Amino acid sequence: LKFILTQNGDNRKYVIISDCLSALLCIKNSKKHANSKYIQQLMYILYLVSHYNEVAFMWIKSHEGISAANDRADLLAKSATAAQSNLPENDYK
Repeated sequence: LKFILTQNGDNRKYVIISDCLSALLCIKNSKKHANSKYIQQLMYILYLVSHYNEVAFMWIKSHEGISAANDRADLLAKSATAAQSNLPENDYK
């Protein structure tokens, strides 16, 4: 979402694809998790992005059998999230 905020132009369509169903359900049911600072930040950024753009979320089944690539992708995603957030790592595992 922060990447979308850095793009020039409005009225674009974005699809955010994730294999983390629990994270997507958390976003979908954000009112249930309103006490989480991370969810509050996420929903605020989503609000800013979706004001001028169309954003959709899509779940895909994880790539079973490609564990080395998945492990590397997970490691990179966690390190990027940790670098951009001041929240403890346990808040987004």
